Parts: sequence; structure tokens; C-alpha cells
Amino acid sequence: MAGFVIASPKSGSGKTMVVCGLLEAARRRGLSPWAFKCGPDYIDGLFHRQVLGVDGGNLDSFFEGEEALRAKMQRVKQEHFVIAEGAMGYFDGLGGTTARASAWEIAHILGMPMGYVRSGAKDHGRQNRIEGKLEPGQKVVVVEDLISTGGSVIEVVEALREAGAEVLGIVSIFTYG
Repeated sequence: MAGFVIASPKSGSGKTMVVCGLLEAARRRGLSPWAFKCGPDYIDGLFHRQVLGVDGGNLDSFFEGEEALRAKMQRVKQEHFVIAEGAMGYFDGLGGTTARASAWEIAHILGMPMGYVRSGAKDHGRQNRIEGKLEPGQKVVVVEDLISTGGSVIEVVEALREAGAEVLGIVSIFTYG
């Protein structure tokens, strides 16, 4: 089975809530979901266990080598749909000064899709608005923790379409109205 990583620009962005909602949705659809947390965090995994009724696992490129991570993922993907929750921000790795051991690195090592759309382009570097690998024609599902007016999610869909993505739909955990 397949899987993906949920990431955000920073801590406190609602990743755990979104992951728990996706785990429950996948469970209800019979996808046999499995939760991983990137990094040595054990607290978020307790929320994952509450949803699934079983302990998940950790993906940590600081404590595990690339081959060990790939072997772990291969074993789990044989029977489960994997939803992995990134730690902190997208590129936040060791000490916040490197991408080493970040959600980005885990997704890169395992070849799992992950990305996010910023509210605006960065004012430095490549001035990316979209972080992550996005190929023209790639199918994308937008995951949002909360939709109030719909304005920001429409902006995200438009940015993805301008970049050549085919947006299949939007998943929201909460909505007003």
C-alpha cells in the first residue's frame, strides 16, 4: 500500500489533529492505516494510538540509518496505508539549524509524497511558494485542518494548479457553517 507525510511550516500548526482525522477516515474506509511520527517524539503517537487502538512507530533518521528506515517502511507498507506526521516544521531538523532528521529528509529517504503551500512566496532563496517535489500533472489532495471562509484553501488550489498540479479534492477536518 502507499502512504504520505503530513507536514507544516512550523510546530503548533495542527498536524496531529489532521493526522488523527486522516487515520480515522482511512480506518473507516478499510485502508488499514498505520501511523508514524517523524523524530523521537512519543506524545503525538499517543494520539495516533487513541484513534487506531495500536501503537504506531517512529521514523528517525538521526537514530536509524537510511536502509533501516526503508526496511521498516517496506515491512509496514505490505499491509498498511501509512500516514506519517512530520516533526516541527517542514525542514526543521537537528537543533533547528539543518534539515538533517527533518520531515523533509524522512520523506526524501522513503520516497513519500509531502509538501505544503505557503501563504505567499518566500522573500529569499528560490522564493518558493510551494515546498516539496511537484511534477506537472501530478495528482494532489489538499489537506486543511480548518476551513472558515474557504478563501485560503482556494488560494492554495490556485497556486497548485498554476504550478501544473491536478487537484483532485480538498479534505478538511473542521469547517464552519
